[in-house]
Amino acid sequence: MTHSNGRFRFTKAALLDLAAGPVMFQVYDTQSRGLVLLVTPAGAKTFYRQGRINGKVRRVKIGAFPDVSVATARDKCDAINGNLAEGKAPRAPSRGALTFGELWQHYLDEHATIKKAEASRKHDEWQWRKLLQPAWESTKADRIKKADVLALQGHVAKHHGTVTANRMLSLVKKIFNHAIEAERLEANPAATVKKFTEKSRERFLQGDELPKFFAALDKFDNQDMADFWRVCLFTGARQSNVLTMRWRDVDFASAVWTVPKTKAGTSQRIPLSAEVVEILESRRNLSDFVFASHGKTGHLTRPGKAWERLLTEAGIEGLTMHDLRRSLGSWQAAAGSSEIVIGKTLGHAAGSRATSVYARLNLDPVRESIEKATTAMLEAGRSNTEGNSNG
Repeated sequence: MTHSNGRFRFTKAALLDLAAGPVMFQVYDTQSRGLVLLVTPAGAKTFYRQGRINGKVRRVKIGAFPDVSVATARDKCDAINGNLAEGKAPRAPSRGALTFGELWQHYLDEHATIKKAEASRKHDEWQWRKLLQPAWESTKADRIKKADVLALQGHVAKHHGTVTANRMLSLVKKIFNHAIEAERLEANPAATVKKFTEKSRERFLQGDELPKFFAALDKFDNQDMADFWRVCLFTGARQSNVLTMRWRDVDFASAVWTVPKTKAGTSQRIPLSAEVVEILESRRNLSDFVFASHGKTGHLTRPGKAWERLLTEAGIEGLTMHDLRRSLGSWQAAAGSSEIVIGKTLGHAAGSRATSVYARLNLDPVRESIEKATTAMLEAGRSNTEGNSNG
């Protein structure tokens, strides 16, 4: 059975046959109210009772399948439902008994997996594996003090940069706050820790860099990656959304790509320029993903080292992949587009004063703005190339 967030009557045979997917997912039992089975990409399957407890969506762990049978899982789920009907909420673990690793797992199961967009949840998981797990996985949560948070923040800033340290601090605060809301902990040691000051980046592809950039793309040894970067540049979409672009979400008739779930948790419709449509047409295949891969995710993953090679071949310094997104917005601004149109293009959340304008704005001015910016970038690339060759 392929993975699906579906509902069906749980049986041992059906759950054994349930295949893991590239991302974590859950299925729902139609016989016992609130009984779900969570399946990780590694194939681990765990029963939970999921539903609202004291106004908040919570998961109560029942046990791992198949060690815990379907019948036992139903009995335990029904018992929890019965206790809730009598006003008896499941008892939270005793305070001070949980490790930070256990707080992380509760946060992941009860919040991130349920409420966060896939890209955002995956970033949380990356931070856990690389930054938090090595430091605090087995540490009792109530033993972690503000000084420990400051020490870890400084260590991450030194080895990974202040921006990463700030993102890590945000996640730590969320994990502790989630534990407090669930009455697993009394205080958040990170509550008063301040983030490092971040300088706003203004880097984008300049006119004299575009010919070198396009030439390097044309000659790059991996044209899958080259196409990925072209689509990032000409749509202004986030890398995570482009990497997971699916054919079913691309409407060639109207030249529109619908991103099912953005970083903000909402969908976004992105007009596709003629250049992007041409790239996609050349890549048409039977795979689910536009940028398919034989890896476990089924699609390309963030190409850090390949990006460094591209910049070396292009002779460009100080440019990040995220700057491709900023480049489209910058060239839109240079072509005279309004902040409202640029914000709509990039999927930025509208401010309170602009909300009504965002709601009314259709894709026509956005498409026109993208086409103008794309044309300007391509013309800058060509004109500089011609100037160099004539010189």
